[in-house]
Amino acid sequence: MEETLWLVESPVYQGTEATVPYSIAFEGVTTIASPSITVYKGGADVTSTVMPSGSHSTSGNVLTMKPLTALVNGSEYVISIVATADGVAKEWFLAVRGRSALNASQ
Repeated sequence: MEETLWLVESPVYQGTEATVPYSIAFEGVTTIASPSITVYKGGADVTSTVMPSGSHSTSGNVLTMKPLTALVNGSEYVISIVATADGVAKEWFLAVRGRSALNASQ
């Protein structure tokens, strides 16, 4: 990998009852391709649990991920996004924190 960085949007808060297909527009990139996405919780790969269905898609510089769902209240998830940006392999990270109505104001 040539470059690794956290996305500007990090961290994102998501309700534990929500299902969200995150879309990311990569600034300064013309074409994003071949995405491989892994979701970690506490260092463990939980992708099959929190992204159980659907597929990732790209259009120009926009990546739309499979829907993220079934988050645990108070837990932090790190989404690793590996993709080709204008022909160069890169990796980005997005932090997502699970929140329920019980602690939404925190």
